[in-house]
Amino acid sequence: MADESAQRQAVFRVDRADVVAALGADGLHRPLSIAALRGSRLVSVRDLGAIGDGRRHPLSERYGSLAAAQRDYPRAQSLNDEIDWAATQAAIDLVAASGGGTVLSPAGTYLCNRSLLFPECREWGERGAEVNWLGEGKYATTYHWPVDLGPGQAAVLCPGRRDPGGMYEGVWQDIGLLGPARAAPAPGVMPAAMDGWGWGARRRMVRCLASRFRAGLSIVGDHSRFEDVICRECFYAVHFAVPSESLYGDLLFEKCMFSGCAMAAIAVAPEAQMGGCTLISCYVGGSPYALLKEAAPRGRGKDDVLISNSVFLNCMFEYVGNAWIQDANAPRRAALRKVTFDTCYFQWANESRWARAPRQALWDIHRAEHVVWRQPKEPFATIPGDQALLKVARAESCEISGHVGHLLYNCAQARRPLLHPETVQDDSFRGWSLTEPGGWEARFAAVAAEGPGVERGQVLEWAPGGRVRMGRPGPVPVAGICLMAAPPGGVTVLAVRAGSISVRAPEGGADGWLVKGPGGTAVPGGREGAIGWCFYARDGMATVALG
Repeated sequence: MADESAQRQAVFRVDRADVVAALGADGLHRPLSIAALRGSRLVSVRDLGAIGDGRRHPLSERYGSLAAAQRDYPRAQSLNDEIDWAATQAAIDLVAASGGGTVLSPAGTYLCNRSLLFPECREWGERGAEVNWLGEGKYATTYHWPVDLGPGQAAVLCPGRRDPGGMYEGVWQDIGLLGPARAAPAPGVMPAAMDGWGWGARRRMVRCLASRFRAGLSIVGDHSRFEDVICRECFYAVHFAVPSESLYGDLLFEKCMFSGCAMAAIAVAPEAQMGGCTLISCYVGGSPYALLKEAAPRGRGKDDVLISNSVFLNCMFEYVGNAWIQDANAPRRAALRKVTFDTCYFQWANESRWARAPRQALWDIHRAEHVVWRQPKEPFATIPGDQALLKVARAESCEISGHVGHLLYNCAQARRPLLHPETVQDDSFRGWSLTEPGGWEARFAAVAAEGPGVERGQVLEWAPGGRVRMGRPGPVPVAGICLMAAPPGGVTVLAVRAGSISVRAPEGGADGWLVKGPGGTAVPGGREGAIGWCFYARDGMATVALG
């Protein structure tokens, strides 16, 4: 134990001969030299001269030449470089050279004019150095970039994050980043060209903040956890950028807030997809779009998947202006693939609306495959857009379960369909199932173009081409009970199985079988061709067990 104690003391011992006590022009002591701290695994940026008072302090305040500044800050490129930036980057490099450790940034506002770069670190092979960065709170420790670094640049960057082995083990914690924009951007307005956090694979983020950048958090990489991360007042809160060829997915977001942005809370580049993500109790909204697939410029490589193999659990898609999920391509081509939305809340807000774009539907995409929307939370607020609740051109094995009756009610009140009728073109509406647990099971169905529309509570029968129409006496099989009014050629919702469901039955007929009658009604009859068993009838409506 004595030997271990001696070793620890040796690691953190400062050679006082290396300390220059001369006062600079600013009246502050010159920082401890890097030589004095070499070998340390825990370094405060204040030890290397950072000031953190929110004001400009160029290196020229302390040094007469660039060569002199570079003796303490090897990465300095100009005497106009900020001391806060130079000291923080020197602390990162110092800890990396010592084999890894922690950089501390005490409470304060630190000004930077260049990117802060972090070293690679991985679990195998050439390990690199794990450098952690800790502050005293996302609002207490703030790093500010008053001047925009330009497109493709980030305030804090993992520079090799697109390399096949570009991994950055470690943690960023209790740090806030402030971009160059002077005010929160209006919908559709780009606040800055640079990004905030240029995140790389395997690095954890805890209680961090980014505000007033192009993207608050730019994601390239895999296998990490984001806890209580806030990105707001950016163009995009989170951006899934051009990805690494081999490192993507397996990301966990817990209690994060991505909100108040000029375009989207989460956006996905044309070449990327939001794959293998789990979001738990996150706030994703306060913007024109909650989830957005960027349009692909002509001739540019693309990935048509917006989200894949992902779960959103108890998330708030609140104060959304134009769409919950939007494909910006025209014509639409983006897809959701194996995605679950469980107990999520949605609400529109006009103050988040971008006036130059329409509000057509909650989801406006080309294709949905194996998508589950389960138990919409507080469904009174889930009302359709100007055209429909959902605008999804193609669907395969998709499901809406729970509170579907309330969604149908909202659509009826707004006089909008639940599913946009353009899906009738290729019968892709058949790829959906709708379930009210303990109540009924339903499907979308296309209404025959010839003849009248259909009304809620009517008995519907099959028509040529797999369409449905208002039932009438005769041998044509019953299709189900209409749950949503639709015009000729439109899309209705058809209950095919139910423990109890209401049907129009002017003649009553409790405690007996009901069969098709005129005008889509049900009338008493025999077992053959029966719609179901009626156990209650009153005021022209009957309750039947269907299927």
